[in-house]
Amino acid sequence: NKVEELGLDEYLYGVVSSEMPASFEKEALKAQAVVARTYTLYKITNGAKKHGDANICDSSACCQAWISKENRLAKWKEENRTEYWNKIVNAVNETKGKMITYEGKPINAFFHSNSGGYTEAPLNVWGGSGYPYLKSVETAGEDAYSQYSSKATFTKKEFQEKIDHFPFDFSEVKGQETAKRAMEVAAAGGHNIILIGPPGSGKTMLAKRVPSILPPLTMKEALETTKIHSVAGKMGANNSLMTVRPFRSPHHTISDVALVGGGSYPQPGEISLAHNGVLFLDEMPEFKRTVLEVMRQPLEDREVTISRARFSVNYPASFMLVASMNPSPSGYFPDDPNNTSSQFEMQRYMNKLSGPLLDRIDIHIEVQKVEFEQLSDRRKGESSIAIRERVLKAREMQNVRYQDLDISYNAQIGPKELEKYCELNEDSKNLIKNAMEKLNLSARAYDRILKVSRTIADLEQSEHILSHHISEAIQYRSLDREFWNA
Repeated sequence: NKVEELGLDEYLYGVVSSEMPASFEKEALKAQAVVARTYTLYKITNGAKKHGDANICDSSACCQAWISKENRLAKWKEENRTEYWNKIVNAVNETKGKMITYEGKPINAFFHSNSGGYTEAPLNVWGGSGYPYLKSVETAGEDAYSQYSSKATFTKKEFQEKIDHFPFDFSEVKGQETAKRAMEVAAAGGHNIILIGPPGSGKTMLAKRVPSILPPLTMKEALETTKIHSVAGKMGANNSLMTVRPFRSPHHTISDVALVGGGSYPQPGEISLAHNGVLFLDEMPEFKRTVLEVMRQPLEDREVTISRARFSVNYPASFMLVASMNPSPSGYFPDDPNNTSSQFEMQRYMNKLSGPLLDRIDIHIEVQKVEFEQLSDRRKGESSIAIRERVLKAREMQNVRYQDLDISYNAQIGPKELEKYCELNEDSKNLIKNAMEKLNLSARAYDRILKVSRTIADLEQSEHILSHHISEAIQYRSLDREFWNA
């Protein structure tokens, strides 16, 4: 690093030629020169000495870009050098002495080549009102800019292939019929689910196949999901629209900020990147408890609020949580001779998941070890396509039922909708009453049982919830707190 002293005009030649292509129109180059002069004088008059004896640096990430005349000319084609350099010099000279001021002082000039039709108010970007001269105004004529919009064209067949392409299929899973059924119920109603079983029983294998049985993204969902991934910078250069539901699987060492979002200028976290898709937490107790607990509010409200001193940001977080865990620290409980964990160790391990968090997970399913006969069976299991057809029929019932509400599936219904759409007969009421007393279930767990039973009824195309629907839903709560405390 070195400090170099330059005249203002000479310095601006290097800034303008570095910040804007010389092939641009003359008026655009002149506007760039005014902005560069304004920004330079703002940095000088504010007296910020971030660079030692220098007023400004040549990094666009910190100040503004700059390049010497010699290096600039070397980068241009020989036949363009004289024309281009004269355009830069003329743009600076013809705007000499011109800058943008507010209350007699040079402004902190922020600029972009394209603002998408409207400039942005600072409150929406940084919070507060530290730059009163920056207003959100319409910027007409930007649609002529070459990068104003992008277009992708698909045939109907190509689009269908994109939304129906999955690398994994449930036909590859050996055995585990009970777990597959639970996955089908979870997908049909958008319910959160936790898989509990020993290592190698197929928990991760099952979780990775959930997207293959979920309904395809609607256009509204595709646009919502695309916006979030675009804000986070996760869209690939050749990907203009998300056509498949996201599947996010963060490592258990993730921080709470990375999971829910945050930062100086809040960015969406993993739970928002999983919006309209699946968030898979493998070996859930291995995550820090503070990380898990910050999910409680987003799981309930389906959005996350990130607050800062001067502003707050809301990101959507309507995802299907799929979690997995071992039943004990060693992984071999209750009947495997390899289990080496004491009762105290097992209780401490289970207590990593709080009661309120487990209450927010609708379905708890035990995944048993797969026997040799099942593993060696060469017959294929039921395909994802067959399961997905039943899921789609159940979702169609839900779409009709909630067409006048801002609800897409059963997991989203609130207390008012529960009362209206989950009426129980006397047998069902007695069944759920006994279950609540024996399992010591909370009021939230009661709501979950009703939602899951509503989904089971939908899978059978039944308008009414019957006792066997309630019975199956209760089975999916059998691993609740009292079970582990016992």
